[in-house]
Amino acid sequence: MKLTYEDKVRIYELRKQGISLKRISEKYEMNLSKLLTFQTFFYIFAYYSTNHKEKSASFD
Repeated sequence: MKLTYEDKVRIYELRKQGISLKRISEKYEMNLSKLLTFQTFFYIFAYYSTNHKEKSASFD
């Protein structure tokens, strides 16, 4: 099953609510190892997008 962007966001939200990976994998008919890979990628992406914003250069 190919996940849409909305599916990916929903999975992220479910994990934040404490839903187990096993339950999510069953709901989306997804292999647990693939879901673990997705989760790792998504958390890294979320971390970098919130903590590594490009600093604007100031010219004095």
